[in-house]
Amino acid sequence: MRWIKDSVHGDVFISSIVGELIDTPEMQRLRHVVQTSFSNMIYPGANHTRFEHSIGTYYLMSRGCFFNKIKAPMGTKLVITALLHDIGHTAFSHALEGVLKRHTGKSHEDYSREKIQGGEIAEVLSRNGISPKGIADIFSEPIGKAILGYLGTDKMDYLLRDAYYTGVGYGSVDKDRLLRKIIIKDDGIALEEKGISAAEAMLMARFLMYSNVYLHPVAISADMMIARAAEYAIEEGALKAEELPVLDDCQLMGRLTGAGGRPSELARRIRERQLYKVASQLRMRELNNWLYLGNLSEKETAEIEGAIAAKAGIDPSEVILHIPTPWFKDVGIRVLKGGDYYSLDEASLITRLLKEAQWDYQHIRVLCPKEHQTAVGGVSLSFLDDYGGSRWQQ
Repeated sequence: MRWIKDSVHGDVFISSIVGELIDTPEMQRLRHVVQTSFSNMIYPGANHTRFEHSIGTYYLMSRGCFFNKIKAPMGTKLVITALLHDIGHTAFSHALEGVLKRHTGKSHEDYSREKIQGGEIAEVLSRNGISPKGIADIFSEPIGKAILGYLGTDKMDYLLRDAYYTGVGYGSVDKDRLLRKIIIKDDGIALEEKGISAAEAMLMARFLMYSNVYLHPVAISADMMIARAAEYAIEEGALKAEELPVLDDCQLMGRLTGAGGRPSELARRIRERQLYKVASQLRMRELNNWLYLGNLSEKETAEIEGAIAAKAGIDPSEVILHIPTPWFKDVGIRVLKGGDYYSLDEASLITRLLKEAQWDYQHIRVLCPKEHQTAVGGVSLSFLDDYGGSRWQQ
């Protein structure tokens, strides 16, 4: 048994089995996977990692089990799942999630489940009488929302932690109040009616962190560039997609640099902060065809990039079209009142407004090297609207 001093939560108690799991290679790798990908290019303090986030998620889940009086074996399964929930993440966190899924058909959570059921983690669990499959199954069970849901301990920790390290004031969460008012049951989680205000505050914090931190145009540019570099490296045989959940940030950057050609050039630009610039942007709601553009396939996106590049007289590889996806969907949280359950989406005007307001903060952006910014900006805005509008009418 030992204690860890966490910068966000203070003293965190570590049991012997949790200590064994922390010392596995799969967990130690997370020390070298930055939590918020390239947000440190805007907020220099944002160098925290998936490792400390995993510790924080574990801690909050242990508090949730305490408040709900959940003991072993379910309590043990929940806190261990919380600790291990991110071990399948690629280097640079979510920046490469799309690349991973396109080439392997799996998400980082799928790889987390696989790693839990194999290697040293499975050995540690089995040695302590815990089924690796039982832990992996929590991801897809209703009770897993206590960790991965909209009010889960995963989001609770990353909002607090990301706000702390970026220095912004948006990520405030009344964690103890919320954990006391969340009801954890086998069929999922629910919220006591008196916890609605705390839940709304957390959802508002998440909205503001997305619009000000996670979707900052500089971070988006670096994320898109590293994803494009990885795509090129995979196409050219310098990298296997299955390696993405195995390599850490430094290892991947080294592989891209050593690949030569386009992957190497993009890696160099990222290292030296010579990022692609925003040539043009529009709020999603301002586009006539915003619904259509939000559902473009990878092939259609490449067609638009190629057409913009042709009109601007540059290479297609120098144009990146970023189309955001909704970050705020139906919350799906039940509220307990009297003995009956009703939806938080129905009960909370704030929740409904946040879901609608995101479209005023979501931008379609066309990115390119600085030297082509004027040329690309001159053709991309009208082209996007004309292309999408005509296709949408078909």
